[in-house]
Amino acid sequence: LLCGDLTTRGLTEEAEIVAQELTACKIPVLAVLGNHDHESGKQEEIKDILTRSRVTVLDGTSDVIHDIGFA
Repeated sequence: LLCGDLTTRGLTEEAEIVAQELTACKIPVLAVLGNHDHESGKQEEIKDILTRSRVTVLDGTSDVIHDIGFA
């Protein structure tokens, strides 16, 4: 679970670094964006970058993993 502020200034370049590091993770990864991730107004691009790296970004949505609900 990643609980926001995945970037420092909400830049896509910062999100690319996070996404690259998470590609090695073999377990499900869920994330929510924090206020820093919205700072540059590129939150949709950040969500897309993370999603391409198999990160589920919860944004008014929910997910169930191994019978455990996350919202």
